[in-house]
Amino acid sequence: MSRSSRTTHSAMAPMPTPADRDVVMGPPPLPPQITLSGSGDSRSRETQETADKYKKLKRKYHELEEKHRETVHELRSSGDRNVKWLAERAMLMERIVELEAQAVPHHSNVPFPVSSAYPRTLLQPAAQRRFATNLDKAILEVEQEDVPVDPVFQSKHIGPNARRRLEAEMKERVEEEQREARRVARRPRGRAAIKERDERETGLSGSAKPPHHLPSW
Repeated sequence: MSRSSRTTHSAMAPMPTPADRDVVMGPPPLPPQITLSGSGDSRSRETQETADKYKKLKRKYHELEEKHRETVHELRSSGDRNVKWLAERAMLMERIVELEAQAVPHHSNVPFPVSSAYPRTLLQPAAQRRFATNLDKAILEVEQEDVPVDPVFQSKHIGPNARRRLEAEMKERVEEEQREARRVARRPRGRAAIKERDERETGLSGSAKPPHHLPSW
């Protein structure tokens, strides 16, 4: 290689930077794009969540509004039904009063008190007397009714109170029979007992007689 070419090569080669010289830095680099994309994702996620919440609240509002509308409609229709039923009831009551007035004969001497314990069928004195007679007969039959033939005790479906009362009566009857049997067992029986009693009385009377004295001649 010639000297001229060597000179050209050395002139074109860069100068080495000395180690003790300060390095001039440029402006700071921009923040990485990853951070920007992360913040954008979080914002879009928050926006999506807000939109979802808004949709849910809007749907809930429409549902509640529909329920309120249905409730108001039901109340109005129920009020109309009540008015209609009251009108029908008033008409039926008027018709019942008319039919009762036609069924009961009108007499000038029949009293119609404002408030009475008797129904309309017992306002006449004859009807009251018949009712009192039947009531007295029923009370007398109940008082004279035999307990063993009471249908309450003959029924297969006896209630708990009637069953307890029947068991108590049966137990009392058995105890009374046992006491009577013990009384009869203590009592002397038959002719042997009568003979023994007579012998006892005869012995007592013989021992009580005074001795006979022979007369002296």
